[in-house]
Formats: sequence, structure tokens, C-alpha cells
Amino acid sequence: RARALSTLLSAQNPDGGWGYRQGSSWTEPTALSVLALTGEPAAAGCRERGVRLLTSLARPDGGWPPSASVNQSTWVTALAFMAGGDGLSKGARDRSIQWLLGQSGEETHYFNKLRLRLLGLRDKRNEGEGWPWFPDTAAWVSPTALTINALEAAGVEAAKPRIVSARDFLRSRMCQDGGWN
Repeated sequence: RARALSTLLSAQNPDGGWGYRQGSSWTEPTALSVLALTGEPAAAGCRERGVRLLTSLARPDGGWPPSASVNQSTWVTALAFMAGGDGLSKGARDRSIQWLLGQSGEETHYFNKLRLRLLGLRDKRNEGEGWPWFPDTAAWVSPTALTINALEAAGVEAAKPRIVSARDFLRSRMCQDGGWN
């Protein structure tokens, strides 16, 4: 454990973030590192620097980009929202919740459902409403599961119906062996 903690702390970039390899910081590894350091008193300063970097990357629409060089909010918003925790202002928190709740897979949009109905197709995979990797694309299991976790951990009451729908989405995509691919 001490060796893993030391390795993680030594991989932190000067800007407070973490990258996929040495060099520039990215939202996903920074958020995951911040989450991993939660509850580690010896890492409090490093964790705070990571939260500061995440906070600086937040976009006006309430989402987060994969890195500072990307001008679009994506699925990493759920991770950054979880990792930011109490470090987010109420306004930033509210904007993030609204951004997350405003995203859904294109397959759940009205016109796609109407098209399937007109074609006489009822596909079990179209049950529930999940979250996509990128806005206006199909929903996937991983971003859906992460967003459920983020909204539940934050205790977002307004998200409960959407979380129920997202769980339906996940169940409808379960493989026969009980797992997901």
C-alpha cells in the first residue's frame, strides 16, 4: 500500500493533475487519482492540488472536457464531479448536475423511438436511458454506471427517476452470463 501510494504521488504533474503517462494532465486519471487519495492523510495536499486542477477545467456548461486542450464536455464529467466533491462551489455543483441530467444516448431520443415503432421493432436494448461517452452519441454501460455512482454519491434527489431508468438501461444490456461487455 505504501509503495502504491508513493508511486501515485510521484506521478502527479506540477499543475496538480495526473496523465496517462508523463506529461500533460488529463481529467480521467486526475479524477481517479483524487478519488484514490480520499482518506489518505499523507496525501491531502496532493489531493487538494488535483481538485484545484479539476475545478479549473470545469466548463461554463457544467461539464468537464477530457483535457484542457479539448473544448467539449464529455463523460468525464461524472468522474470530475465525484472527485471534486466539497471542493466545488454550489453553482458549479448545480451546473454539473444539470449537465449530467441533460445528457442521454441518441437511441433514447423521441425520433429514434418513433422510427423503431413505425418499423414495428421493439428492441429490449432500447429500455431505459443511459449516458454516452460524448454528447449526441449512443449510451454505453461504463459512462452510465459512473454517472449513476456520481449522482447517488452526491445525493441528488432530482436524479432518482433518471437513475431508475439508467438501471433499466444497464439491465437491458446484461450479457447472458450475467456480466457486461
